[in-house]
Amino acid sequence: MRAVAVLLVVLYHADLGPFRGGYIGVDVFFVVSGALITGLLADEVRLSGTVSLPRFWSRRARRLLPMSMLVLTATVVASRLTVDPLTQGFIRRAALAAIGFVANIVFWSRGGYSHLSVPDPLVHFWTLAVEEQFYLVWPLLVWTLARLRLAFIRVLAWSIATLGVASLVACIVLTSTRQPFAFYWLPTRAWELLAGAALVSAGPIVARSPAVLRAGAAWAGLIAIVVCAVSFGDPEAGFPGARALLPVVGTGLVMLGASPDAVGSPGRLLSIRALGWIGNRSYSLYLWHLPILVLAAVAWGPLSPMERVGAVAVAVAVSAVTFAFVEDPVRRSQWLSVRPGRSMVMGVSVAFVAVVVVVVTMRTASSTDTGVLAAAPVLVTAPGASAIDAATSVPGPASSTPSIAAVVAIDSSISSTSTSSSTGTGASTSTSTSSTSTTAATMPSAADAVATLAALNRPTLEAAVQSHVVPANLTPSIGAAYRDKPPIYADGCILGDDTSTPGDCVFGKADSTVTVVLFGDSHAAQWFSAMNTASLDNGWRLVVLTKMGCPTADVPVTNVVRRPECGPWRANALARIATLHPDLVVLSAYRYKGSDDTSWRAGLERTMTVLRPEAARVLVLGDTPTPRSDVPSCVAGHLRNVDMCMNTRDAAIRPGRLQAEAEVAAAHGADFVSTDDWLCTDAYCPVVIGDVLVYRDDSHLTTTAASLLTPYVAAMISPLVPSTCRSAGGRASRQWVSGLCRKGRRHDLLGGEEQFGERLECVHQLNELARLQTFIRLGSEFVGDRLDPLSHGVTRFAQPTVSTDQAASAHPVDHGGELRGGKVVDASELLCRHVHVEGEEHMRLEAADTLDHEGRDVPVASVLSQQRRCMEQPSHDIVWDRDRAQRGIHRPPLDRSADRRFDQQFGGPSKGGCVDTIAEDPP
Repeated sequence: MRAVAVLLVVLYHADLGPFRGGYIGVDVFFVVSGALITGLLADEVRLSGTVSLPRFWSRRARRLLPMSMLVLTATVVASRLTVDPLTQGFIRRAALAAIGFVANIVFWSRGGYSHLSVPDPLVHFWTLAVEEQFYLVWPLLVWTLARLRLAFIRVLAWSIATLGVASLVACIVLTSTRQPFAFYWLPTRAWELLAGAALVSAGPIVARSPAVLRAGAAWAGLIAIVVCAVSFGDPEAGFPGARALLPVVGTGLVMLGASPDAVGSPGRLLSIRALGWIGNRSYSLYLWHLPILVLAAVAWGPLSPMERVGAVAVAVAVSAVTFAFVEDPVRRSQWLSVRPGRSMVMGVSVAFVAVVVVVVTMRTASSTDTGVLAAAPVLVTAPGASAIDAATSVPGPASSTPSIAAVVAIDSSISSTSTSSSTGTGASTSTSTSSTSTTAATMPSAADAVATLAALNRPTLEAAVQSHVVPANLTPSIGAAYRDKPPIYADGCILGDDTSTPGDCVFGKADSTVTVVLFGDSHAAQWFSAMNTASLDNGWRLVVLTKMGCPTADVPVTNVVRRPECGPWRANALARIATLHPDLVVLSAYRYKGSDDTSWRAGLERTMTVLRPEAARVLVLGDTPTPRSDVPSCVAGHLRNVDMCMNTRDAAIRPGRLQAEAEVAAAHGADFVSTDDWLCTDAYCPVVIGDVLVYRDDSHLTTTAASLLTPYVAAMISPLVPSTCRSAGGRASRQWVSGLCRKGRRHDLLGGEEQFGERLECVHQLNELARLQTFIRLGSEFVGDRLDPLSHGVTRFAQPTVSTDQAASAHPVDHGGELRGGKVVDASELLCRHVHVEGEEHMRLEAADTLDHEGRDVPVASVLSQQRRCMEQPSHDIVWDRDRAQRGIHRPPLDRSADRRFDQQFGGPSKGGCVDTIAEDPP
């Protein structure tokens, strides 16, 4: 059975034959080991009445330590010559863990067995750690049971049954919730070793059954093992769990019934000389095969089937040599076995030598310092600057988030009236439309703004493609790349396993009345730092609803742990969004390979059907281009030719997925933006830009790179959300309050409710600069503000507009401006909304209450919602006196249906929504 076990594992790791589930050979090993060890302990108790723990552990030291320490040291030395410095560090840490019998815990902390981030030739040492931990605990329990002077076999059987059932239940439960833990840890694997121990008690009972039954059961067990090895797939998809019962029970049946002397038993097949020879050398072969396979692939690239056969043959040969000269002589040494202390000293000595080798190789590790320094890249956010100059400027922090006015300035430099831009994949980058008018400037769409930025910064990417040497001042460093994650990983705002309930994760300006939601998986979470910076700069509240491994689209996931969690999490996140009524939801997700484009389209359609009515705007952000391999490891191995790590644009992008997302967004009146041009030229996608490492693994951006791209994120979001009004100097308001929300009431000015004793009247007029002039009647006087659609801001008149004696007497409290001698020197700051309702563009400012610095209620004037045609129809003649001596006021008819549509979509009276306002903070 040891030969069967090791062959299954070797063929699985070598990817030879149909043995996709060959990893179950480990389970066979566990059963065999549990039976052998417990049998030895039980025999010793029967002979001597107790267990000699020193003698037992000395035998284990002679059996396990010389070969394992030899393979560890050889692998560490060979990796020093073959693999990149980053992977060398992982291998050395794994070697130290293996020496300390905790390799299983180290690999558990790195993730799943079949999806490790870097190739590790020592990953199979996790099984030795589990066995060694069992060998430390189980003999102590047997020794304790022997000292009780009770019916030893009966008590042992009950102990095995109790502990085994508890371990099995834990294994099944935790496999569905914490699969890596269930896979690697002793408490969830002990039942397999205890299943072998149970054979010691069951053996005499089974021996009394008919030989035919035993032979049939043995064949059934062997067939079960083979079926599992052929039919089982990815071990991360629900293994061990209940599925491990089949190979474990099968192994037990074979061991109980496969006697070589029984007629018709598979024992004769399993006892042939070739299998016996492999079985004797199974331990050595198990240790050697994976380092040889992995290091050969690292040195010469992916191995062909024939090359993998050759590597296995080399492993068999090396195993035979080391078995003959190391394993067997040490195990059978009479000098060592006479005194247990000698074996223990020998074990400690070989472990010490292994530690010294690891430390020495660590001290002489390959350096990643190329001696070349690179400047920090700075994205161009205004026309006229040189992207190359910015990219090669003196190192410093990434450029700050561009203001909306800066985005408008960029967009105005490239005249365009198109509603979408090409991504190079055939997918539209925006589904929003911008109404053009001869009387008002057009705000850029999300896609237009980022497309312009991409065009301005194309030289930076081209320069990165032409760079070949990894800078010594790479940020993050190669060793720190895997840890360069957004802070929401540390504070639990990206959910891991075992939970589907989003936490209270609010960032940006928490008391803002403008809410932006980040919704998705870890590929959405990678944008957190950029979105948080943009939110702080623009005064938005950012709510994070993310979970690892769970797509926004309503599609099944292959990961067995997250499969039952993703649906409830998605439902909970959508329910939370429904309570927030956010101004914008940004959703993004990894391009899950297990879901084809058609299924993804249908799943995203289901999600958008629920999401779209609950948010003012929705933006689907396309996934980032995928690198060709684990980037930090590749970069560490190609310090002088980092271009070898670049992926081509065609291979990095999945056009069908982007097209599906763009079309679903269009169908629901949402926006879509592709990130391809942010990170790729027409041909390649660089992995190092200036001194910035772009990826932290084989798909995620480093937080440093995401922060560099903050201008893209800000430019993408700014046209889609309400913005703070800006003073004449362009400074944004910072003090955000929502008085009406506190008071639980709403002033419906259009409906005629009086706030200042008289109904507010408004009039729209366009001056020669195509800017909207707005006048609001306060009592019997007027206060004038000039609303600039380009910047979504209010620009104050330089001089007081009118006398407001009546207003001043009625409202003596400073209402966001200043009253001097009955003159309004600076009117209140207002919140501007630029929205689309059923194809009609509206400019709406809400009336609200705010608080002055002493906490008193202060009424704030606002502009009423009007259709754009009220500004454009020539019948609405308005006389504008530049000297402000006379004003002709004509009030166009109000379209109440448009207002009702507006209220229904943006949280008006029909939804009981709050009205937003801004009070400007003092200079």
